[in-house]
Order: sequence, then structure tokens, then C-alpha cells
Amino acid sequence: MCPLNGLGNILGLYTSACSDVMRDVLHYFLIHDMTIEEKHKQIVV
Repeated sequence: MCPLNGLGNILGLYTSACSDVMRDVLHYFLIHDMTIEEKHKQIVV
């Protein structure tokens, strides 16, 4: 039971860390796209 419990904790930590990284990556790309659109608008105007 102990090894399985430890494995569950490790998997839980891994999935939470992975979701945090994915959120940061999505946030970065969203901000990056917004800045590109803003620059494009400035160039057009």
C-alpha cells in the first residue's frame, strides 16, 4: 500500500505541475498573440 500511495502522490504532483506549465504556456501564447495584434494595429493605423 505504501509504494502505491507514494506513486499516487508523485503522479498527483506531476499532473499538477504539468497543468501549471500548460497554463503558463497558454498564457504566454495568448499574451504573445495579443501583442502581435496590437503591433499590427499600430502599423495599420
